[in-house]
Amino acid sequence: MGLPRETPLGELDRCVYQERAKKPVKPKLVATGPVKRGHNQGQVDLFQFPAPRWHDRMADAILARATAWLLKTGDRWVNIVCTAV
Repeated sequence: MGLPRETPLGELDRCVYQERAKKPVKPKLVATGPVKRGHNQGQVDLFQFPAPRWHDRMADAILARATAWLLKTGDRWVNIVCTAV
């Protein structure tokens, strides 16, 4: 994007959003495909889904979601990351 390294986080976030908004990904409707088959009802085996190993000492992969919050307090940006497993 050609921004200097010293670009404030809020400005960087705004620029990334604007760049992505210029080239939106259009949805593609399909009649068949992996998303259309295999509807599970009842109990689901979570091990059938691909999941990453976060580091090489992990015994098993973990299905997780992560949320990043960027907060501005006065003139200072704070990055808070909350992870729920």
